[in-house]
Amino acid sequence: MKLAEKLKKMFLKIIDWFISKPKRVIRFLVLFVCSIVVAFQLCECLMKLLNPPISTHSHFDLNGTLHYPAVTFCREPAFKEDILSKYNLSIHPSMTSSWKNFPFETSSLSDVFEESTYSREEFFNIYALNGNRSNIAIDSTMTLTYGRCFTLKPRVSTDLPWKSSGYSITLRHDHKEEFEDASNTEPPGFHVYLHDPRETFTEHGILSSGRIEYIYLYANEEMELKLTVQQFTKNRARGIKCSDNHMKSTSICHEMCRWKSVEEVVKCVGPWIKHSSAPQCNNYHDVRDLIVQYKYLSTINESVCGCLEPCLSVLYSSFVMYRKRFSENGYDPGSQIYIYYTSKMITNIEERAGYDFSQFIADMGGSLGFLLGLSVIGLIVALEKILGYLFLDKLIKNNEEKANENVENAEKAEKHRNEPSQVF
Repeated sequence: MKLAEKLKKMFLKIIDWFISKPKRVIRFLVLFVCSIVVAFQLCECLMKLLNPPISTHSHFDLNGTLHYPAVTFCREPAFKEDILSKYNLSIHPSMTSSWKNFPFETSSLSDVFEESTYSREEFFNIYALNGNRSNIAIDSTMTLTYGRCFTLKPRVSTDLPWKSSGYSITLRHDHKEEFEDASNTEPPGFHVYLHDPRETFTEHGILSSGRIEYIYLYANEEMELKLTVQQFTKNRARGIKCSDNHMKSTSICHEMCRWKSVEEVVKCVGPWIKHSSAPQCNNYHDVRDLIVQYKYLSTINESVCGCLEPCLSVLYSSFVMYRKRFSENGYDPGSQIYIYYTSKMITNIEERAGYDFSQFIADMGGSLGFLLGLSVIGLIVALEKILGYLFLDKLIKNNEEKANENVENAEKAEKHRNEPSQVF
């Protein structure tokens, strides 16, 4: 009952204080609401400081030297029809039903892929960079869909922009169909991919990276492409992991992850799957399962592979300057392509932390100043009052108690001296 009475008295005092002093009530309510808002804003600012948002900043640079992209060519059609017929393959090798009549007893998958795809000599007639053939290194990649593809990588950089300093490539093609009559979905020609020379072309990995430029060059066509380049630099402020190893190919890492997943399921591989110790598939059922799993795992979530994206990504973009018939008489269905820069200007895009300690101080000062009316001097006065209330008042009270105790002791001593002594 005593506790209930005390609480009741305290409640009545508070009500009385609210009724008797309305100005202080309004001041208290405003201060209370503003304090809650300030606390909420400061918590948000602190969270942004600990986990800053990322913003992008772009600027233009004028390069002294020009670095060209790697150019990958894949032929269409990708396989020689007469060789496919020789091995009883009636349609494209990527179709599972095509392998029903394949002579597995006398031939292997490597035999048909080596014979039915096109060699470097059958692919290229003339190629050069900055007017010199030795400035280009050529790699080949075997794929299930596009057959044998060839990648041209620059060995040197150039100092001057324009057509004479870029790629000049003449390709061979044996299809006699005119360019204007190519109305089917995949007319004869070449798939052309522009990508970072650090990245190795793969059937799925580099295509899913989003850092590739694609053009289709028809047979019996001449084309000129103008290049532009963008460099994108990632920021690690939020703990985002990326790789600074310029010699490591992210596309190869992703593709090897897919190959390993296929190998674990099927237990055999095809000639387009590299870096594997598993044997090649040698019967129809294994080949069918291999192709099905290979296509299915082409959409595998790349995050499970643990491959680090590059910290510096380079994206090449192209613009068709013009395209025309390559051979007027139609007897040479080859193709010609020129790829070059017209300026030394590049675009740099950088990720930066969008919030730092200076912005945190500014936001904190704005919140405290605007909502609570606090300045540096006002904050000092408030701290002094708080410290005085917490410590100074207690110290004064202790000193007063000690002084009162000393006075009482002195009075007692004086009284004791004034008392008459007793004689026995």
